[in-house]
Amino acid sequence: GVSLDDANYLVAFALVERKQASWGIIEFEKLKFSVRSRLGTLLDVEGYEYHHFMFNEGIVFVIKEKGQDFSRQLDVVFNRMVRTTDHFLSVRIDIGVSSMHRDFRQLGHAYEEAGKALAYSRFGSSSYISYFDQMVDREARLVYFNDSDAKGLEHALRYGNDAEIERYIATLKKDASRDAGDAGNLNLYVINLVGMLANYAASIGVDINELAGADILDLMLKLRSIEQLFDWVSGVASRIRERSVVSKANNAKRLLDLATNTIHKNYADPDLTMDKLCDQLGISPSYLGQLFKKNLDSSFVKYLTGIRMEKARKLLTSTGDRIVEVALQCGYNDVYYFSHSFKKHTGSSPKKYREENA
Repeated sequence: GVSLDDANYLVAFALVERKQASWGIIEFEKLKFSVRSRLGTLLDVEGYEYHHFMFNEGIVFVIKEKGQDFSRQLDVVFNRMVRTTDHFLSVRIDIGVSSMHRDFRQLGHAYEEAGKALAYSRFGSSSYISYFDQMVDREARLVYFNDSDAKGLEHALRYGNDAEIERYIATLKKDASRDAGDAGNLNLYVINLVGMLANYAASIGVDINELAGADILDLMLKLRSIEQLFDWVSGVASRIRERSVVSKANNAKRLLDLATNTIHKNYADPDLTMDKLCDQLGISPSYLGQLFKKNLDSSFVKYLTGIRMEKARKLLTSTGDRIVEVALQCGYNDVYYFSHSFKKHTGSSPKKYREENA
């Protein structure tokens, strides 16, 4: 330890970046131990009296004041910590620093200040080091991911192409960066944005945790900057759209199969219409028309007529049923309209077709 009874001290909380390669508990603990050793060495070189311990995903330092220019000199050490861990360990650390305290009973309060400064540094500062004193000098306000932003992103995901989605996300990033720079607290913004993506993914039958490759709540804690946040959002949005395209294609095929099967089963019903079929399927006539055109290069009427004419040809050549009876079996109450349709479709009247093919 370190005696805190006779001098001022501050608390610094260094949060260690948890990359995918170090997501395992053992690997990450080894990484934290390496970071702690290097940070401790830097403090030892400068002759600081301190105590440190690992806590959650970071390392807590209780550092005793030394010299008249303590704050400036310690800031130099903190910046050196950030650079050396990045250079030698290829890992980023963010550091939250409390105000100066004297009473040992204020240690818990000092730790809370360091945590608040660290939370602010994630999205409210371009620096890897954030001081509680500097944070409270600015009037922080919550930044919200509002309804219009959510609806705009959902619309882009649902109807936009890759370029349109990227443009919308770039706009969100620009606005969030501006708001964060104006002393904004983006923590709630992040929660709402990630929640919106999770809800949209669920609406198309996709688990956001599966897309992210890990528990979404854990990943949110690992996001350290606006840059990281929107890089992650961009990647997840791209994967959501890929799944959405597949989901739409599968749904379209399912609906088209239902429509054509229904036509094959009910072609003899003279009241079978596109509107009636759409009511059964729960879709709009325009959408069903698009499915027929895109997938079968046909229309509902053309497809239904083709099925009826095929059935009529079989009945005319394989049975002795009267033409009026064939018409009724094929969904035509009006034998004259049936005859007109049959001749238009085959080039022959029903009577002539039977004579030539019976």
